[in-house]
Amino acid sequence: HALADRLPLGELPACVEACPMGVLWVGDLVADVAVNTQGASVVLSQFLADNDAVRFKEELGTHPRVWYILGHGQKLQGA
Repeated sequence: HALADRLPLGELPACVEACPMGVLWVGDLVADVAVNTQGASVVLSQFLADNDAVRFKEELGTHPRVWYILGHGQKLQGA
């Protein structure tokens, strides 16, 4: 809910804004762009593909909109 409230005002979600390392991103699937608090922007589809991003329990058919980028060959636990 906070995400929907902040974006139309040109603000990032609080969790993204509060991340001191800039590792949280927020993206627009239609515009195919994602940004973080470090001022970086990327082509979202390419960023997800390049980093082997995964969605948790996607097979349940709930169409999750959160992608996880695993580090250094790690496997997603509990998938």
